[in-house]
Amino acid sequence: PLYAESIPAWQLRVATLTHRLAYLLMFAMPLSGWLQNSAAGFPLTWFGLFKVPALVARDKAMFAFWQQTHEVLGWMLMALIAVHVLAALKHHFLERDDTLRRMLPGPKG
Repeated sequence: PLYAESIPAWQLRVATLTHRLAYLLMFAMPLSGWLQNSAAGFPLTWFGLFKVPALVARDKAMFAFWQQTHEVLGWMLMALIAVHVLAALKHHFLERDDTLRRMLPGPKG
């Protein structure tokens, strides 16, 4: 939903940045996992339906790099989700605005 008009400009900028970072992390997480899996030389199958081609050749150093990258991205995504939840709860309980209600499914009336 669109942001409420009562939200200050700095919060709009932070919210926009947070949402963009969340989408970036949601793209980077599976990609780094795929690269990690490829560097490990372990065949990756998509839900057991078909094999996914390796993106890089088997390489222990690259495996370690992508493993670390995947872990750091995972922690970043979890932290971002926690901040997002806390911000929504802050709006709901402290600011008492409609931000959380507007995010939830169902009628907005």
